Amino acid sequence: MNEGMNAAARLVFNLPKFSHVTPPLFRDLHWLPVAARIKFKTMTLRARLSGDKNAGGGAEEDQEDQQQGEEREAAPAGDTGLGRPDIYKAVFSYQSRDEREMSFREGDLFDVITSRDGDWWAVRKVDPDGRALGSGYVPGNFLKREESVDAQPWYFGKMSRFEAQSHLMCPENKNGAFLVRLSQKGHVGYVLSVKQSRVKHFKVFQSDSDFWVEKEHVFCSLADLVNFYQSHQFSTREPLGQPCKRMEPHPADLSKATVDEWELPKEEFTLQEQLGSGYFADVYRGLWKNQINVAVKVLKAVHGHSLHFSFSPYSFSFLTALSNQEVYQKVASGYRMPCPSSCPNFIYSLMLSCWHAKEAHRPDFKELYDQLCTINSYDICEG
Repeated sequence: MNEGMNAAARLVFNLPKFSHVTPPLFRDLHWLPVAARIKFKTMTLRARLSGDKNAGGGAEEDQEDQQQGEEREAAPAGDTGLGRPDIYKAVFSYQSRDEREMSFREGDLFDVITSRDGDWWAVRKVDPDGRALGSGYVPGNFLKREESVDAQPWYFGKMSRFEAQSHLMCPENKNGAFLVRLSQKGHVGYVLSVKQSRVKHFKVFQSDSDFWVEKEHVFCSLADLVNFYQSHQFSTREPLGQPCKRMEPHPADLSKATVDEWELPKEEFTLQEQLGSGYFADVYRGLWKNQINVAVKVLKAVHGHSLHFSFSPYSFSFLTALSNQEVYQKVASGYRMPCPSSCPNFIYSLMLSCWHAKEAHRPDFKELYDQLCTINSYDICEG
């Protein structure tokens, strides 16, 4: 056995250092699973010889509150036995909405240029050999680091058992559907949740870099564990089926171009059926540029006329200390809030202009911004 382990060590450590592109020869060799199998046999024999009671056995998470003898709090498994550290993988497909964005399909690979723009990342799309195919912006929540467990379709991150049950019991998930999650109870670590007649939860035991749910089978990574049980009987049950269906994320904005745009032309929106109505607004289903579903809130002015899409500072001037009926009566009769004691007169004049009864006399946000930018500390002191 020692000779086998030494051979595995020579195989691993004699490999040339990886660049950001793994040479095709070594990708095709699949040498990591070989080392994993050798380690798997060693761990299995060691567990049998030592009679380790903490070696697993398909224990369900129903007993998750019971502390295990040498159990450790599991950290997220960075090594899945797959991928390259500086490459990201698309976990969902995306259709670009702006000329600066990139369209991509699930599984496409990217080299991230910068993620400093928050929700939108500047990326370079690459092929499996690292050759650049194009560049642009993509929503960052559609990408996961290729080498991390987060990029696996079956990994759902930190999640409670009730959330897992809600996901797995959706009709589109058949019996055998599964997911791996990080329990919200810190001492539990990873849990394998499987849909059968009901959802059952199995603790994934972890020691250093080893993972197992049954003491007879120990693996170097979560990916190796899942791959094994997708083709082998699991704890007297059928092999695992398909990963649980995910809900597709949504970009944080309509597009990269709209990140800093607070107002959009009303011509870009198409109103459909009304979804609801309140005292100050109606809500409609709509389409942005005839492709993106949106909910459009159409504010009502106190005189009963809709403000539609041309939102203005007037929309934010309603009185909150009075009832709705009192607000209507007072504003309709020409009442405006008095100047606060610490408010400069020129600021109050701007406020009154925003509340003008005639829309044409109200400044828009740009006009307000330009006027406010001309104010200096002397004006404030003298106000």
